[in-house]
Amino acid sequence: MSAKDGKDGVLPGAEKAETAPSLIDFPTRFPIKVMGRNRAAFREAVEKVVTARIARDDLLEIREKLSGNERFLSLTITATFSEKAAIDRVYAALTSEPEVMMAL
Repeated sequence: MSAKDGKDGVLPGAEKAETAPSLIDFPTRFPIKVMGRNRAAFREAVEKVVTARIARDDLLEIREKLSGNERFLSLTITATFSEKAAIDRVYAALTSEPEVMMAL
């Protein structure tokens, strides 16, 4: 544990951030951008997370965009979310996938 860490490895103030009011009014239409290599395994990993974490009726669209050299792919998933925790669960699941390089 470094000098910056709080008790039990939690950074000071982190507890407050979890209970702070959201700046987003729910329910909301919210886009999540996910980036990875342009291959089937990336698409399948993202699809697995999306179908497990977002109800079919809440999923509004998935857009694809290739990088200039077509080596990378970004997927923008737009869905309706009823609470911040639901967005956080999708982000957590996406970022835990080895095929996902980044989620914004």
